[in-house]
Amino acid sequence: FGGGTPSYYGARRIVEILQELKVTNRLMKQSEITVECNPDSVRRKELRMLRKEGVNRLSIGAQSANDDILRLIGRRHNWRQVEMAVKRARKAGFRNVSLDLIYGLPSQTREDWADTLTKALALKPAHISCYGLRLEEGTPMYDEYEGTDILPSDDDQADMYLYAVDFLSRHGFRQYEISN
Repeated sequence: FGGGTPSYYGARRIVEILQELKVTNRLMKQSEITVECNPDSVRRKELRMLRKEGVNRLSIGAQSANDDILRLIGRRHNWRQVEMAVKRARKAGFRNVSLDLIYGLPSQTREDWADTLTKALALKPAHISCYGLRLEEGTPMYDEYEGTDILPSDDDQADMYLYAVDFLSRHGFRQYEISN
C-alpha cells in the first residue's frame, strides 16, 4: 500500500482490503505487505490492527532530519515524530521498518544530508530509500522553487547521492533500487 500515503486512508479500510484478499486467496502467507505512512499519522492502535492482519513492513516517509527543511517543504512532522513512529512500529511488532529520505531539498547542504543519514541509521531501519528531489510541474513545490537558487546544484545533488551510496554501504546496506 504505497504510492502516496495510504495511512491517511485509515487502518480500518486497509484491513478490509487485506481481509478480502485473504478470503479470495489472493494473498499468500509469505507475502511482504507494506504500508507507507507519514510520521505524524502513526498511531499505536492502527499499527497493531495492521500487524494483526498481516502487514509486515512499514515504510515511513521521514524525508529529512532537519526540522527547518521539513517546515520549508510543508511537512507536518519533525524528526522527533520520526523517532516516535519507529518506536511505535517496533512496539507493535514490526521488525521490517523502512525510512524514505530525500536529498536535493531546498536549503539542504551536504552536511544536512550527512546528518540525516547518520540519524536515520541510528534508528536501525531494515531499509533506507534515498530519493533525489524531482520537481513536478503543476505542484506547489515546483511553483515555489523551480528556477530559484534555494535548491542544491546538480553537482551537490550528485555528491549527496554518492555520499549516501558510500555511507550506507559502509554500514551494511546494499543498493538494490534506483529511483531517479
